[in-house]
Amino acid sequence: MPGHKRNQEYEHFAKVQDIDVTEIEGTDNLHDAKGVLKDAMDFAAKVFGVRESRFLVNGSTGGILAGIRAVARRGDKVVVARNCHKSVFNAVELLGLTPEYVVPNYLEDFGFYGSVEPSDIEHILQSTGAKLVVITSPTYEGVLSDVKTIADVCHSFGAVLFVDGAHGAHLGFEGFEESARKLGADMVVNSLHKTMPSLTQTALLHICSDRIDTKRIDESLAIFETSSPSYVLMSSIDSCVRELAANSHITSMWSKNVAELRRSLSSLNKIKLFEASKTGKGIFAYDKSKLVFVTMNTNLSGVEFANCLREDFGIELEMASKDYAIAMTGAGDTALMYEALKRAVKEVDDKADSRTNNVSNSRRKILSKIPKKAVNPCEIDGLSFECVDIAQ
Repeated sequence: MPGHKRNQEYEHFAKVQDIDVTEIEGTDNLHDAKGVLKDAMDFAAKVFGVRESRFLVNGSTGGILAGIRAVARRGDKVVVARNCHKSVFNAVELLGLTPEYVVPNYLEDFGFYGSVEPSDIEHILQSTGAKLVVITSPTYEGVLSDVKTIADVCHSFGAVLFVDGAHGAHLGFEGFEESARKLGADMVVNSLHKTMPSLTQTALLHICSDRIDTKRIDESLAIFETSSPSYVLMSSIDSCVRELAANSHITSMWSKNVAELRRSLSSLNKIKLFEASKTGKGIFAYDKSKLVFVTMNTNLSGVEFANCLREDFGIELEMASKDYAIAMTGAGDTALMYEALKRAVKEVDDKADSRTNNVSNSRRKILSKIPKKAVNPCEIDGLSFECVDIAQ
């Protein structure tokens, strides 16, 4: 990140001081939009195919906090996937909610979690009567859940589905999988800055159904979002949206380049590029823009693999974990960038040694079932604590 990759093709990043203004005559007010900002948000809603959209200048985090507050009241039960972003858990704590946790499928052969099962959501809603369900789709690793079926389940119980699609702003556009925005989710957040040509901290909160009270959304955004939103960031959002509307080739060419890169890397011998079609249970669908390099069958950890790319080739990956590392593609990537990554990964793969017996396999699974909950998050403030070794 960010998705623009410092590509100078996007001219709206230049001379930002010229557009660093405040709420004066003619510039509108984000928290009471009636002019140019309302028009811009209405246009974004049209481009993304939703009921209404709201500009976010503190990332998807602000939209998640506001969206949860808009639906849930203190003491309400909320179904939360255990792989949600920390902002979801912060909202649960700050708003005094009672979380009911659901664990996504764990992908044993890759070292990370997959999709959320609709049947697990149904079981929890049957037993708890929760009014809100929050899941992440796509995940950091690009895993997509069956949002359509989950939405149908939620609505059958009178619950609202809020999808954290921060990593999926490009979904639903030419060349990529369908977005949760069109699959029945009631609210979706998209971080434009993660994959699209927009500045860091820029995101959109989409209201997709009439189950959401837009007045309550705006009240909540006024709490969690600054009263002096940056016009530089809002201009970046608007420019990005208009670029998407005018140029479908942005995503179509990106999709083709990623597909070609994936084909080129399919011949790796030891480091494996994660492919959703080969995983079996635990993956409903996959966002191909995420390149997940699995290293567990080599003598390299994911962190060591990322270090090799950084130190030997000057390539910085998005994230590295014990058994894998993520290269995050974006709209600003060029064919030359993909070629450099391909050559570097193949060279590291050639030099890596195979590991026939991964002794750490037994320690990879972090959580397979929900342990007994001792307290609700809102009750922990002020309690004593002790840090212990993970083996304990």
